Amino acid sequence: MTQNEEIRENMLRQVLEHLSQQNESQYHKILTSLAEVATTNGHKLLSLSSSYEAQMKSLLRIVRIFCHVFRLGPSSPSNGNDMGYNGNKTPRNQVFKVRKVYDVFRKIDVKEMNVTKHAIIYHTPSSQDPLELLWHSLDEWLVLIAAELTQNKETSTNIACLLLKQNPVNQQDISLAHHSDFGEDGSPEHLSVLPSTGHFASCEAAVNQEAVADGQDVISMTANRLSAVIQAFYMCCSCQMPPGMTSPRFIEFVCNHDEVLKCFVTRNPKIIFDHFHFLLECPELMSRFMHIIKAQPFKERCEWFYEHLHAGQPDSDMVHRPVNENDILLVHRDSIFRSSCEVVFKSNCEKLKQGIAVRFQGEEGMGQGVVREWFDILSSEIINPDYALFTQSADGTTFQPNSNSSVNPDHLNYFRFAGEILGLALYHRQLVNIYFTSSFYKHILGIPVNYQDVASIDPEYAKNLQWILDNDISDLGLELTFSVETDVFGAMEEVPLKPGGASILVTQENKAEYVQLVTELRMTRAIQPQINGFLQGFHMFIPPSLIQLFDEFELELLLSGMPEIDVTDWMKNTEYTSGYERDDPVIQWFWEVVQELTQEERVLLLQFVTGSSRVPHGGFAYIMGGSGLQNFTIAAVPYTPNLLPTSSTCINMLKLPEYPSKEILKDRLLVALHCGSYGYTMA
Repeated sequence: MTQNEEIRENMLRQVLEHLSQQNESQYHKILTSLAEVATTNGHKLLSLSSSYEAQMKSLLRIVRIFCHVFRLGPSSPSNGNDMGYNGNKTPRNQVFKVRKVYDVFRKIDVKEMNVTKHAIIYHTPSSQDPLELLWHSLDEWLVLIAAELTQNKETSTNIACLLLKQNPVNQQDISLAHHSDFGEDGSPEHLSVLPSTGHFASCEAAVNQEAVADGQDVISMTANRLSAVIQAFYMCCSCQMPPGMTSPRFIEFVCNHDEVLKCFVTRNPKIIFDHFHFLLECPELMSRFMHIIKAQPFKERCEWFYEHLHAGQPDSDMVHRPVNENDILLVHRDSIFRSSCEVVFKSNCEKLKQGIAVRFQGEEGMGQGVVREWFDILSSEIINPDYALFTQSADGTTFQPNSNSSVNPDHLNYFRFAGEILGLALYHRQLVNIYFTSSFYKHILGIPVNYQDVASIDPEYAKNLQWILDNDISDLGLELTFSVETDVFGAMEEVPLKPGGASILVTQENKAEYVQLVTELRMTRAIQPQINGFLQGFHMFIPPSLIQLFDEFELELLLSGMPEIDVTDWMKNTEYTSGYERDDPVIQWFWEVVQELTQEERVLLLQFVTGSSRVPHGGFAYIMGGSGLQNFTIAAVPYTPNLLPTSSTCINMLKLPEYPSKEILKDRLLVALHCGSYGYTMA
């Protein structure tokens, strides 16, 4: 039944759930049977004996069902017990033969774990236990591939022969006769299972020698299959652990096979997206692979980011989904910051993830165009000096949290609100009209700051720090100590960089530490409460594990889009309707006028038509409408004297009258931009 794709997985879970609750014996029998089926399927996948896609789906389906049934026992992993059904003394871990170690594990620092500690935590199960046969075979494959990577090319064929002779399914004496048909991914897709006398008649008949010329080709043959089994192994380990805790057994597994797993990921980075997403749940493991992940194209990481961010959420389509009146964010345009803060704090986080509906008090309009304008105006209000939350950087274009924001008694709540707004905007792919310093983006990402980041708030001070690093200060008589003066509400105060810093001199030997501590004081310690408040709100919508896929420059692109408007790209990604065509005189005049506009006026035009003043990363081809990607569109409207252009922001449409001359078109367009770019009514 588990392998019958015509039977829905949810239905099968319900049936097995009902059967397993009859008695403890039935529960254990179902678990054992599922483990045996998973073991059989896993060995087929490892032995390359069937279609990769079908076998992978089948294995992961069975393992998901197995884990679901495993968790049905009255003793959940969260309480540290491992009793069988109804509290009987029959342990569930007969299926896994892995001793529960929850209370012990809580006392151990995962970062300090080593093989010795793991050996103490659990005992190695017998290879005869269900599923342990599969995990043993998986381990053997990885060990042999690791050996292959260290061998000379002349001996690689021998190793490949060993790989194809791995443990047979259900302990039957079988071997594989090789077919030369290879799939699109470079893996052998059809290998027949035949009786064997215990060895291959000819290694050449079993292995395509060209395909295994070196270890990397062995990896290309096996990586996807092994990765699917590794994912199944992780799922089985995880179902034995309390939520949020990574199995120590799996941590040891990754550490032991670090070299091979990195080769898998380097060879085919999509493995990270398909099978190794569990790394995000364990920072200790993620750090081993982060440099490989960040080397992948930005677009692919964006797609993966949103795929996992929205996993489990129903499809959002505000055009077709009726809006509940109680879920509408009703805000006042003349007090947009405070009124938005109130309604967002009162709103349910999960409902905000599903969709946002905004209405300005006294206005009828509602839709994605209104939502975009709400984010656009609100992000500008966040940096309003009246709230004292952010200060302008030295270049005048970026912003940094204000170390003296406590002059506003509600400043930490407002920082949390600012974090929620930016997290919510990123969640729904909306752009915000604000740019932060690179150091603040680093704080969001959890990346340490360095002395060069000081330049954003004090360029001269940054130059002084650079000079200290570049020169020998032994005999200069600077008499610097690990204590500095800093401005606190206009008064200078002495602040130690570390305990007893005022009596510790800065020397040639410790100057690097001094520079780093000064940087941390000015860029982090001075604004730590503000950073914490912001991140509290931001992480309500964006998990730290996902945002770490990007660097500070990419995060800026994700949040704020491109700072400049490329008119050529704009023209290239514009559609025409209601009678207009690209070569019509009015259209030609329009683009000539756009070319003549200032950058600020182009931003106004973009905001007038789309509700947002920013272009997303990738250009105008990626502008979002009410139901997904929606190109900028120009529609024809019959001309009457003094008629102004109008727009439908939900579909990014400019309704442009058929003006008789370029001069009239430009005049009417500028009036619309400067006088009519705010406010909504029903179209």
